[in-house]
Amino acid sequence: MRGFNRTLLAKSSKNRIPGFTLVEVLVSMTVLAVLMMVVTTVMSDVQKSWRQANSKVSEFREARRAFDRMVNSVSQAELNAYLCYRYAGSTDPLTPPSKTLKDQPSGYVRYSELQFVCGPSSLNGAVKLTGLSDSLSPGHAVFFQAPMGTSNQYRLPTALNGCGFYVRFGDDAAYRPPFLNGLSKNPVNRYRLFEFRTPAEDNTGYDTNQPWYQEFASWSRPIANNIILLIISPQLSNSDATGAGGLPTSIAPNYIYDSRPAGGVSSGDQTQQEYQLPPMVAVTMVAIDEATASNLELDSGANPPLAAELDSGNLFKNANSYQADLEKLEGNLVAKRVNFRVFTATIPIRASKWGKGTNS
Repeated sequence: MRGFNRTLLAKSSKNRIPGFTLVEVLVSMTVLAVLMMVVTTVMSDVQKSWRQANSKVSEFREARRAFDRMVNSVSQAELNAYLCYRYAGSTDPLTPPSKTLKDQPSGYVRYSELQFVCGPSSLNGAVKLTGLSDSLSPGHAVFFQAPMGTSNQYRLPTALNGCGFYVRFGDDAAYRPPFLNGLSKNPVNRYRLFEFRTPAEDNTGYDTNQPWYQEFASWSRPIANNIILLIISPQLSNSDATGAGGLPTSIAPNYIYDSRPAGGVSSGDQTQQEYQLPPMVAVTMVAIDEATASNLELDSGANPPLAAELDSGNLFKNANSYQADLEKLEGNLVAKRVNFRVFTATIPIRASKWGKGTNS
């Protein structure tokens, strides 16, 4: 009997199917669960990073398009300046004192009926640009004439238009599509980049008796939301700056540039800015994302939410301290937990013919 049992056990051992013990199965399942958790975590992080990157690209796509549009427009600024006679002893240097052919001119001067002007949006010396407050229109504004060919009535591909760009804070009630007017949705308050452009048939740029750009409100429309600041700095090229003490910003040290002097043609030697386009214009634009703008609106409502951070009354008043002002602004926005992006470009003005003129 004992021999039989031994024989039976030997046979059963040979016929046993190989497998895993319960402990081995539990260990394998634990390792597999850990691996799955690691893979899931990695996949989640990758998807989160992709969503964030895609969100940033889409958020600032509108700002990039608006910036490119502004750069293209500024590069086409025109003055069409020409030389004309100067008459000494006249209240108007361009008009003979007695208005007869016997009056002899004293020399030549540059002149143009058109104008290029830029500076702080709220005030440019004694000449208002937008006339808006620092908090409603932070930073700078620029207005000029360019052959954009915009017309509501005619096909005029090279016609001159009054152009300009500035930032303004406010609601979107006046700019909504008509089909949204009947909806009970509250107005959305945002900083926006506005483009000013008058049709050729309504362009008053040749009127030298009044600031033609003061009609900006009638011919402006927003081209990008969440643009919080615009900085315009007319500059010399590197070669021209060498002969001007090495400072490209010497032609507009306080960011203010006006090709048309307030009193018309100067009585003495013409300044470099007089009836000339700047050879270069450095443009800086600061944009924030929609999520940040929505959060700021919840906190401030219809009040400009970043008035303290932008500090328009003190920042970007001296072109030589541009970099320090930009770093301070970035620090202010980081402290406020604002997600932002800075766009910069130095634009060569195609029609600029820089050079100091004389009276003879």
